[in-house]
Amino acid sequence: MSNFAREMSAEEYRRQVESRRRRGLRRLGEAARGRSGRSPVAHVLAKAARVLRLREQAEQAWSKVVPPLLAGCAFVDGLVGDALVVAAVEPAAGYELRRCQGRLERQLRRLVPGLRHLRIVVAGQGMAGSEGESPAQDRS
Repeated sequence: MSNFAREMSAEEYRRQVESRRRRGLRRLGEAARGRSGRSPVAHVLAKAARVLRLREQAEQAWSKVVPPLLAGCAFVDGLVGDALVVAAVEPAAGYELRRCQGRLERQLRRLVPGLRHLRIVVAGQGMAGSEGESPAQDRS
């Protein structure tokens, strides 16, 4: 006979109730008492909050360090690991940004802790050639 089929004695019921009173109710994602650390849900949320704060800091820093002539031609496209990805609207703007990439990286590192690299891409051309074909082959 399984444990589910038998009836609980009054003493067993009283022990279960006392045990629940001592432990209290746990909410979803709450770490068990007596264990160190946070729950997996809290860990994921904290990591997402750190990434959002880093991106916000990076966007503010980018607006401070971008050359005024190129400010309207480039925007922050995202974060990949410790690299800030900046998309240039036109290839010429991408070329100009690459020319001063070293200086921009140094300034961004000073303003945003945790940021190490600056990656410059041309908007809309990030995936060209990803299947092994060059853009010139696509025109034919």
